[in-house]
Amino acid sequence: MVKHIDIKTILADAKLANQYAGQLARIKQEDNTTDMIEEAVKGVLDNLPKAKGNSLVIYGDPQSGKTELMICLTARLLDAGHHSIIHLVTDSVDLLTQNLDRFKLAGLAPAPRNATDVAATPVTTGHNALLFCKKNAKDLAKAITAIANVRPVIVIDDEADYATPNAKVNQAEQTKINKLVSDLLGTDGVYNGDTGAFESQQHL
Repeated sequence: MVKHIDIKTILADAKLANQYAGQLARIKQEDNTTDMIEEAVKGVLDNLPKAKGNSLVIYGDPQSGKTELMICLTARLLDAGHHSIIHLVTDSVDLLTQNLDRFKLAGLAPAPRNATDVAATPVTTGHNALLFCKKNAKDLAKAITAIANVRPVIVIDDEADYATPNAKVNQAEQTKINKLVSDLLGTDGVYNGDTGAFESQQHL
């Protein structure tokens, strides 16, 4: 009996393979170097096993190419079998759109989506999720719903010093955004903060 061959599945799997190498090649074709990106991505992957339930922080100067780093890191995480990745951005529609456009142009698979658009039909178990979410209470609540079926999640927080840290920690309380980001992570997620303000780096 001849086994049925699903061409669409084969093509989809091929598109998902070796995305990190493809992103590095894209950057090099634009006459840019990738040494620092590769070093940072390796550092994150090496430290992930020790970061369960905790945090990693990437520090970079403003305009230092952090977006390209985040694209490459996302590609490498997908290659490594991490199925659910959420990028948090500051509470700005323009910034959300800008990041979505950059990631879409990079050709990552699955295509990045706005988490609030996915909340009505949460990502199905077994599928990859690459979502973006603004850091406000309404959108974060929708993001939690969107990825309910595809945990654990890796949260990559752009401008991690903005809104996410618990400003009430000395009062034995928790700010709403900090609480929602913690809920998004759950007990098995990993938080990766990207910041240009070294002095504000802190765990959730």
